[in-house]
Amino acid sequence: MSKRPYNRSNAGPQAYRTDGYSTISTRVVLAIADETETDIDALPTLYETINPEALDRLVESATDRTISVTFEYYDHRITVTGDGDIDVRPL
Repeated sequence: MSKRPYNRSNAGPQAYRTDGYSTISTRVVLAIADETETDIDALPTLYETINPEALDRLVESATDRTISVTFEYYDHRITVTGDGDIDVRPL
């Protein structure tokens, strides 16, 4: 079995901590790929749902770590918080 590129957090089976990857948008795609067991190349581009650069800038510059952004992507509700947590829930 291959090693996953990130670890699930203690927050629950659908919450992801993806430290070590450069951008939150990359980490969102990795989380949804793992959750759905879908190859990353088979996923629609994140840009079809949300502007990934804007999402990256928002999280990188968040001074209030309680900030969160929620959006739908690949039949899942994704919530990204200012401290870099990603929560993935099926719709």
